[in-house]
Amino acid sequence: MILFKGDFVRMTNESQWLQIKEIHINGFNPENNTMTLSDGYVCPAPVEKYIDEVRSENEHYEAIADEVRASDAVHHAEAAQY
Repeated sequence: MILFKGDFVRMTNESQWLQIKEIHINGFNPENNTMTLSDGYVCPAPVEKYIDEVRSENEHYEAIADEVRASDAVHHAEAAQY
């Protein structure tokens, strides 16, 4: 799993998306790296063990925009019924 500062992650058994604020390099083995998330949590190594899903920053904002457009379409359809 390749992660970058600014990516968004959804942790195991969580529904909230959090942004990676810092990646802490701990030696030459990437499995030793940790990361600080937007809520202040420092994810322990190996981070892959705790992550269910990753989105780039652009993918995350596109997904949010899609959700907003879908929600707007539902509201407009409901309003048209009245």
